[in-house]
Amino acid sequence: MARKRTKDPLAEYMIQKIAAQAEKESRKLLKHISAIYRVDKDANPEQFGTGVFLNVGDSYFLVTAAHVLDDNSDSTLYVPSNKSSDLVTLEGDSFKSIADGGDRNDDRTDVGVVVLKSDLVDEIGRDSFLPVSMTDVDDIGKQGDIYIAMGYPAKKNEKVNLAKKTFKRRPACYIANILPDKKLAEIGVHRGSHLLLAFKKRHSRNTTGRDITAPDPYGMSGGPLWRFDIYTGPKPSSRLVGILIEWRDEVAGILAVRMPILLAGIAHQYPKLGDFIPKTTTVRVSVKF
Repeated sequence: MARKRTKDPLAEYMIQKIAAQAEKESRKLLKHISAIYRVDKDANPEQFGTGVFLNVGDSYFLVTAAHVLDDNSDSTLYVPSNKSSDLVTLEGDSFKSIADGGDRNDDRTDVGVVVLKSDLVDEIGRDSFLPVSMTDVDDIGKQGDIYIAMGYPAKKNEKVNLAKKTFKRRPACYIANILPDKKLAEIGVHRGSHLLLAFKKRHSRNTTGRDITAPDPYGMSGGPLWRFDIYTGPKPSSRLVGILIEWRDEVAGILAVRMPILLAGIAHQYPKLGDFIPKTTTVRVSVKF
């Protein structure tokens, strides 16, 4: 006869204590992320990706997964305005990582960047943009540290009220640890470039500490991976360490590209911003953009 899994009371107490802090932190961090919409076959808005607002020097960016920006070839892309209840067109110069052979399925980097113009920055709100100083370019996945993955799962954001032209954004936030290097090797990547967050649909922890059955993370691509520093100072704080790009169910994890990879792309495209970008000591970047 199968026996119900028992939980360790002390471990559960600590999880709940950490989760209470993570819940407060995630509420503060939400302003830095955005749902991304495209138009479906019936010309209706459809949420399908996530982006992070980032400020480097005097420039303002939306960073996301390259495969999210690929949809711009078939549809105009939109983000919610913080000034109104409208969706506004995502416009601006952009660049994406390039896969050998041009096949996005072979692109292990899979990051893209849109440079936002001043009027769109104002629609979003300048305080929504995370200063690049709040990134960590040397985090290679610290065992035992707490990480928070955030984004907009499409299954939670399907309904758009076309009559009232309103929509509800329902983010998902998960707390977990980083998986060991051997799991990265199983999917052909390395900790120099990627991080792998533990994720099981049936036993995930949201930021209330509840053990939940999570929705499919499709739609979270392009969302942030934060390291949650709960013990390193008088107040908990977070650093952006990666961008989510892929759910890898075979290793029970969500894959993220580390920030030095993405920031190297920005420095390459916009050399004048190089002085504002933190220098990494953990990886030598060689990525095609």
